[in-house]
Amino acid sequence: NTGQLFKIMAIVINGSGTITGLSVGGLPDGCVDTDMLASSVTTGKVIAVKQAVKTDEASEALAQGVIGSAICSISHAAASSSNKIWLYGTMSIGTSTGNQRVGCVLYINGSVSAAIGDANGDRSRLTASPYIKDTHGLTQANFAYLHSSPATSSVTYDMRPWQGDNTTRTVYINTEKDDSDDSYHQTCISQLTLMEIAA
Repeated sequence: NTGQLFKIMAIVINGSGTITGLSVGGLPDGCVDTDMLASSVTTGKVIAVKQAVKTDEASEALAQGVIGSAICSISHAAASSSNKIWLYGTMSIGTSTGNQRVGCVLYINGSVSAAIGDANGDRSRLTASPYIKDTHGLTQANFAYLHSSPATSSVTYDMRPWQGDNTTRTVYINTEKDDSDDSYHQTCISQLTLMEIAA
């Protein structure tokens, strides 16, 4: 067109295997896959996110040192066993008495995970263990854990409650024992979040 100047930059494939004259974004979509990228581009990338949230209330009678039923389960198959699985859990828990030790334990495929304290006599090995001071209190057991070398087949992750009184006590999930219908009392959530991180 008159009055316009067009300059064509030649694209040159050099003998060394490099290409010059190609602008940023000049390659068509889909012509570069993950295998062609440098490892620094993909390492540490979050490639999957899952979350299980429990908003309703539940309760369970547990003897001293007994681990309860699963709360918030996630099933996931890792894309590679070299990747890492980052887990973050919050369990809202109350008991039928005050001055009470409670806790939660992370399970992987129906077995206690490595995310527990070391063996030490008869002590219970837990993932997290807060303390309930008030008679009808509600507290949160929180934890974060990085699972190395995950399986590429489907694996189930879940967290389960525990109580440490010297007799059977009822544990309450997402509520307290005195669950009166007024604004003084409350309901909460429990949740488990999973992220797969590329190696």
